[in-house]
Amino acid sequence: MSRGKGYVLSQKILVVDDSRSIRTLVSRKLESELNIKVDTAEDLRSTKALLENNVNDYLMAVVDLNLPDAPDGEVVDYVSSKGISSVVLTGTFDERIRKKLFSKNIIDYVLKEGGQDLDTIVRTVARLKTNESIKVLVVDDSRFSRNYIAKLLNRQHFEVLEAENGIAACEIMEANPDVSLVLADYHMPLMDGFELTTRLRKKFGKDSLAIIGISAAEDDYFTAKFIKLGANDFLKKPFGTEEFYCRVDQNLELLEMIAKIKEASNTDFLTRLFNRRYFFENGSRIYERASRGNNNIALAMIDIDHFKMVNDSYGHDGGDVALIKVSKILKEFVRPCDIVSRFGGEEFCVLLDGIDPDVAVRKCEELRSNIEATVFAIRNVSFSCTVSIGLTCNHHESLTQMIKEADTRLYEAKNSGRNRVIYHN
Repeated sequence: MSRGKGYVLSQKILVVDDSRSIRTLVSRKLESELNIKVDTAEDLRSTKALLENNVNDYLMAVVDLNLPDAPDGEVVDYVSSKGISSVVLTGTFDERIRKKLFSKNIIDYVLKEGGQDLDTIVRTVARLKTNESIKVLVVDDSRFSRNYIAKLLNRQHFEVLEAENGIAACEIMEANPDVSLVLADYHMPLMDGFELTTRLRKKFGKDSLAIIGISAAEDDYFTAKFIKLGANDFLKKPFGTEEFYCRVDQNLELLEMIAKIKEASNTDFLTRLFNRRYFFENGSRIYERASRGNNNIALAMIDIDHFKMVNDSYGHDGGDVALIKVSKILKEFVRPCDIVSRFGGEEFCVLLDGIDPDVAVRKCEELRSNIEATVFAIRNVSFSCTVSIGLTCNHHESLTQMIKEADTRLYEAKNSGRNRVIYHN
C-alpha cells in the first residue's frame, strides 16, 4: 500500500489568489457546501508563512497560476514541494499552458469564467474527500509503471494497493474485497490482464468493481478484448495525466451513481431503513441458509401503538418524527448480520440471524422498553410512543410463514393491551 509524500487525512483547504473577491467567493462556497475550513493567502510570501509550520493541516490547495510575487506559477511548485495536491486557477488557457500545468504535478486546472468555475472547484474538493476512503489496485509487472500510476493516484488521495502480476492481484482482492477500481496491464507473467479481468468478473460485478485495462500495444484488438472480457474502460500507454484522471473519475462516478440508484430502490425514503423488496430478496437467503443448517433464527413484527393518535395530535410531522426516531433505535438494535425494514405505515419487520430464542425474547423486550422510555419532540412539544412486538423463533415452512406467525403474535399483543412482546416458539 502506498500514500503520497506528505499525505495526511486533513480537513482544511488553502486558497491562494491575489484577488480578495475570488478568495472570498471560493472560501464561502467551500465552507457552505462542504462544511470544510478554509485558509487564504494573497501571494507566495503569505503562502510560505502559512505552510511553514502547518503543512500537514491541508487536504489540498486552490492556487492562482499568476501572482504578483510569483508570475510564472512558482506558488504551484512550492505547494507541490510540500506534498499538497493543488487545483490551479488561470484566466487564460492554451495547449502550452496546459502542458506546463500538468508538468507541475497538479490535480486539475480551472478557468476563471465566473460562477461555473466555483462549482468545478467544489466538485474537485468533494472528490478528494471521497477518494480518501476508496481503494485502488494497480497491477503491472513493471515497477516503474506501478510507481508512476500510484503517484498519480496518491496525488488524488486514493488508498493505493499494488501487485506485480494477476496472481498477486487475486490474492490482494481476496483480502480486500472493498477495492473499487483495478488498473490492470495486459503484459504480465504468470497471469496476464485478460485472464485477471475474467477472474475478477466472475466474483465482482460491474456494479461494485470498475476495471480499466492498460496496454502499450498498437492493435485495437487489446481494447476490444479487455472490454469484452468485462473491463469498463481502456487506457493506451503512454497516456496523459489529464486523460488518466478523467477516466478514473468517470468510472468511479459511475459506480457511485449505481450505488445511489440501488440505495434508492432498496431503502425507505423517510426512515432510511430497508424496504420490503430488499427484505424479501436478502431475508430469503438468510432464511434458507438457517433452514439448511437447522440454525437458530428469529423474526419480529413491530408496530407503533396508537399511531393514528400521534398523527391526529401532532400532525403528520409528528408522525414522521416518531417513525424516524423509532427507526434509529431499530438500527441500533440490530447486528450487521440482521435485517430491519419498514414494511409500511408504522409497521417494521426484523430478521435476527443465528440468535438463541431466549436472547431474541430478551432483546425484543429491551427494545420495547427503550422505545417506551424515549422522549419524542416536535415544535417544543414532547410526547411518548410505545410499540407492540410479535416474535417467532420457529422456522415454519417458509420466510412468509414466519412473517404470518409473527404478525399473528403482534395482533395478540395489540389486543391484549399493547406495549408488550408476545412470543411463539
